[in-house]
Amino acid sequence: MSWFSISGWLRRPVLILVSGVLAATLAFWYFATRTPPFPRRTLRIGFEHVPPVQIRTDSGPAGLAVETVNEAAKRAGVSLQWVETGTSSDEAFRRGLVDLWPIMIDLPDRRKHVHITQPWLHTSHTLVLRAASSTPDGRFAGRIAVFKLPIHVRLARQEFPEAELIQFPDPQGVVEAVCRGTVSAGFLEDRAALTALREKPAECASTALRAWTIPGLTLKLGIGSTFEAAGAADRIRGEIGNLFRDGTLAATIAKYSYYGLDDSWVTYDLMQAMERERWLAWITGALAVGLTLILLKGGKIIRDDIAQGASK
Repeated sequence: MSWFSISGWLRRPVLILVSGVLAATLAFWYFATRTPPFPRRTLRIGFEHVPPVQIRTDSGPAGLAVETVNEAAKRAGVSLQWVETGTSSDEAFRRGLVDLWPIMIDLPDRRKHVHITQPWLHTSHTLVLRAASSTPDGRFAGRIAVFKLPIHVRLARQEFPEAELIQFPDPQGVVEAVCRGTVSAGFLEDRAALTALREKPAECASTALRAWTIPGLTLKLGIGSTFEAAGAADRIRGEIGNLFRDGTLAATIAKYSYYGLDDSWVTYDLMQAMERERWLAWITGALAVGLTLILLKGGKIIRDDIAQGASK
């Protein structure tokens, strides 16, 4: 069998391979960048005082999440109105008080009721303890102070089902209770814990504290929305990717580095790497299909040539 005959039977499978790669790339690009239509009105976005990502100030909402989402929405052409509902994100959506929420923990049961974009931040959780005290385990039945947010109460109950949870309106109150000894530990989001430990209340002046990060309780945060506003949420999330690439997000994170947000940059970089891996997976799959077609086509032609040779 000559080289010309081989190149001849290769031509069609190679074209199929190239077409498959192009089709896979175009399909991925289409579904990754396409956003459905969304209401062309000012969208209400929920706010709750959760330093350092959302901070209540005299001039209005601030913080890493507020500034980042505001800039991304501006670039995406989405008009926002920040609304402090006084409720949790779940309740705000349930009561129809908001269209969007800037950061929402991605939990499977939530996706039945709201749309959550690809993550752009993460959150970990910590126990604040007196230095000499032991670390509670899942069977702990004592008192644990917790910041009065429904999702924090839910997660604390999940980790310590037998504990008595004492709720406080702010992280400082949680730390004060630990220092006074009225609770054995305080359950806080890691950055809130870091801030509270740096700005220890007077009750903690003579008390040495330590923080213990709860393993397995690092969760991803995306933008939450109603299904009607899903296109706006995805478009804002896409622009956050552009903020990452042009350095704007790095500058915003640096502004809040005091609160221990430096690791957010690494986290976002890892999330971007995951997206790149998805691209590679699609292209690799297309190549594998094309290669399989070439091998099948080549094998058939070789078998046919052998059969023809044997019949002569």
